[in-house]
Amino acid sequence: MLEFPQPGHWVVGFLVGEAGSLFRRDGTELLKVFIPHVPLPTSGFLVLVPEDKIVPLEMSVEEGLRFLISTGIVEPAYRDRSFREA
Repeated sequence: MLEFPQPGHWVVGFLVGEAGSLFRRDGTELLKVFIPHVPLPTSGFLVLVPEDKIVPLEMSVEEGLRFLISTGIVEPAYRDRSFREA
């Protein structure tokens, strides 16, 4: 999960991997995160994000897709609420 498209707005995305040879000017490595469109997750945004901007969720890919395709109606059995503590 990360703040997108602006601070205070949160989206669920899928970590694709490291950005490889793409780095920020200060040398910080970026991660690739795919943010699917709802309810059709075959299109979306690919964003490059520093690791410290990502909030990991205890959710499988299957649970994440189910959550997105259902437009948030079907939630995983366990929801990570740690982002509220930050």
